[in-house]
This record gives sequence, structure tokens and C-alpha cells, in this order.
Amino acid sequence: MAEPTFRYHPDPLASGSALRTNHVCSVCGMHRQIRYQGPIYGQQPDSLCLHCVHSGAASSALGIAGGGDEDFDMSAVFSDAVDVPDDVPLSVVEEITRRTPGFAGWQQESWLYHCGDGAAFLGPAGYRELEAPRGSSHAP
Repeated sequence: MAEPTFRYHPDPLASGSALRTNHVCSVCGMHRQIRYQGPIYGQQPDSLCLHCVHSGAASSALGIAGGGDEDFDMSAVFSDAVDVPDDVPLSVVEEITRRTPGFAGWQQESWLYHCGDGAAFLGPAGYRELEAPRGSSHAP
């Protein structure tokens, strides 16, 4: 079975959010070849596959359910939804937070948005990745 593709995180293997290794997913119980290893804000499984992240099954299964006087269900998420512009539809925010692999960064991770949509996470960028190539000039 082919691995799922993510519109907002096209290559979780290259970004370090997934690892190629044989495992059994704690959510679906299937033997898989790629394991998610990014952040999970919810219950922590022993092992998680990208199929369960993509389908939303992981978000539902790893969420927190309350009882007693406080009836609530809170789905697990893989990234925070902070400073989301008003023109970004809720469906986009839910896809990014509940059905897209998150990422770890050297500062607090925050998904970026622009033009009423989410940005695609292509990998971490530090000083060296952002430094202008030698010989190029740019105005301050």
C-alpha cells in the first residue's frame, strides 16, 4: 500500500517527521514501513503510522475524553493553530492540525498561513539555508 501524501507537509521523511522502519501502528494495528515521529498533543502511542495521521484516525484515537460534570472531547493534534488569519477556513486549520504530520524545530513550532490557506512545510530552515549565495546582491 502506497504511503499517503500530505498537501501541507509533502515529504515528512525528508523533514525528519517520519522514519523508515518496520513497526506495528498502535492505532490501526497494521504492520507499516514508515513511522511518524513528530509531535503529538494528546495521548502518546508506542508507534504511529502516517495512514492514521492522514485519515484522522490518530487524532480521534489519541484525543482526550472528559467525563463527569465536564463532558468534552478534545482531538489530538500534531501542530498548534496559533495566529491563524481570519481568512483561513476552519477546514484548512483542521487538516493541518489533525491530519498532517507536525514538525519539531529549534524554536517553538508554528504553522504559517498566507492568502487564505496554509503554507506547505518543506523542512527546517536555519541561517545557512537562508543565507544569500555568494556574489548575489540584495537591498536591505
